[in-house]
Amino acid sequence: MKNDAAVNMIDAAGNGTAGSGTGERESFLDSVARAYAENFSDMSEFCFVFPNKRSGTFFLKSLSNMLGNRVLLAPEVLSVSDFVENVSGRGVATRIDMLFRLFNIYKGNRSLIPGSVQGDELLEFDAFRSWGEILLSDFSEVDQYNVDPDAIFANVRDYREIASNFLTPDQLEILERYFGYTPNYRDVERFWKNLVPPKGNSSIKERFMYLWQAMAPLYHALDENLAAEGLATPGGVYRVALQRIQEKGRELFEYKKIVFVGFNALSTTEALIFEEISKAGGYHDDEKESFADFYWDATGPVLESPDSDAAAFLRLDKRNFPSPGWALPYLERNRVETMPSDMRVIASPSNSAQTKIAASRVRELVELVGADDVRDARVAVVLPDENLLFPLLYALPESLSEVNLTMGYSLRLTSVASFLHHLRQLHARSRKRDGETAYFHEDVRMLLSHPFAHALLGSRNVSELNSDILNHHRLVVTMGDMMRVVKNGSVSVLDMESFGTGTKAGIRYIDNVLAHIDAALADEPGGVVKSRIDRSHIALYRDALRRLEWAAAEHGIEMGLQGVFYMVDKLLSGERVTFEGEPLEGLQVMGLLETRALDFDHLVILSLNDRIMPRKARKATFIPDSLRHGYGLPYSNYQERL
Repeated sequence: MKNDAAVNMIDAAGNGTAGSGTGERESFLDSVARAYAENFSDMSEFCFVFPNKRSGTFFLKSLSNMLGNRVLLAPEVLSVSDFVENVSGRGVATRIDMLFRLFNIYKGNRSLIPGSVQGDELLEFDAFRSWGEILLSDFSEVDQYNVDPDAIFANVRDYREIASNFLTPDQLEILERYFGYTPNYRDVERFWKNLVPPKGNSSIKERFMYLWQAMAPLYHALDENLAAEGLATPGGVYRVALQRIQEKGRELFEYKKIVFVGFNALSTTEALIFEEISKAGGYHDDEKESFADFYWDATGPVLESPDSDAAAFLRLDKRNFPSPGWALPYLERNRVETMPSDMRVIASPSNSAQTKIAASRVRELVELVGADDVRDARVAVVLPDENLLFPLLYALPESLSEVNLTMGYSLRLTSVASFLHHLRQLHARSRKRDGETAYFHEDVRMLLSHPFAHALLGSRNVSELNSDILNHHRLVVTMGDMMRVVKNGSVSVLDMESFGTGTKAGIRYIDNVLAHIDAALADEPGGVVKSRIDRSHIALYRDALRRLEWAAAEHGIEMGLQGVFYMVDKLLSGERVTFEGEPLEGLQVMGLLETRALDFDHLVILSLNDRIMPRKARKATFIPDSLRHGYGLPYSNYQERL
């Protein structure tokens, strides 16, 4: 396929050919729900665990349908992240809180850090934050994959020491059993042999060695700091949960049965949690009495092919945690022997065009299968690239009365985020000139092009400012230049000078700009709905600024304006704007991973392009692939196998 934007539309109305003797084909969740509805009269002390909340919601609907008129107390239904957090007894610390804690540990415990790093000048937070973020990610991943931090972050000056610091026989056996390969210490030895510099060499390699040797002390200090307040990293809660299960076994749980449904690529710690819970129940002659059951959505010619890389994880999952024999006849109802009967691949010249093509296909499906099928959540549009959410929504036919957007959308895609990006650029490249702050003309014009600038300054003032810059061939623009053009003084809102420097000053400056934009939008006579949405996003950003001010004061963190911009972005990077509505009705619009364990009669999948599906972006990490492969951490081709 060419590297153009593309839409892959899969019309699976026929659902392929069902397995022999299965009767009418059921969805995966329907088949699991039927198995329990027909075999258990009381599920009030059962817990069903799913990879995400959406699949759990759909399962409850399936279970309700299978029970019919029977009235039972519903089982507990949890996402795996909620389940693990409950078992661990710890909460997950926020990203900002962890970063501030790590910085204070770094500054306040220099004795923890070996080598000449101690002789370096203490880093300011603005310099620390970027590599601090990478450290946090690596620390969390080490816990999620059950890697000994003292082994992987070894304080090694001679690569020949590696043989005694490598994996234990038990760890090697776990990686071979759950992930199908045996790590070789030569991968690790190769890393150190290439890294350890000759004595007296002060190159980048030498400096990286000092950083590497600081990682284990920083890991342990952060873990102790968080544990003291009942917190952990996202990966740390998995490690703590595993330890608690190993220590207490079955008595840790109040459930009679735990059922894991629809998982795919397990981390090492997840696999060990599954194993420990499975062992905790002991052996029963009657499989229905087992404490832990496992179900894998792995039917179909692609997933059942022994040579399919797409099914690599699922083959190991099914081998290590087989589904109970008594439930296999029910799972046969979900079996598919052939590919869907109608699959279309459509090339498109642009992202905008592909959303219109997708919307057109949805309109055809409404006419083909009827509005009831769409209303009953049988049609889904899958967005591997969330940037296409709003173009898609604008393109969908108005006749669709219900669209379920529980995937939400990232705050990074909002108008507020783009405006703050331009404002950040404006200040990042500004310079002092004759006692005044001078801004690069391109940054000024980019800011003026934003709709918020028109709301704040007025469209006429924006036009006159642009003309002044062009007519006078200004390379840089001072606040004085802008105030001479904009007579009403509104442009002074963009001036940072009166706020001073430091964390509080940066926060209050950004908050003041947003407050003025909010007031301007409130006064706009037209575009009421758009203004209301933008104002709600501004409120979220202003709330993030208040949280940042509190956290910075709590941890005694000082940073410049660019640091404040960065931290606000980080605070909101994982937050999504959610929509209220009925998740079990209407056209389903979702991200790729949200489709796990779900079945649809018709799928429209956008952005089937290299580097988008599967996503090729390499994560920032200090742990190279040679060590990742050696210690069982996910490496560069992991995304392709998901």
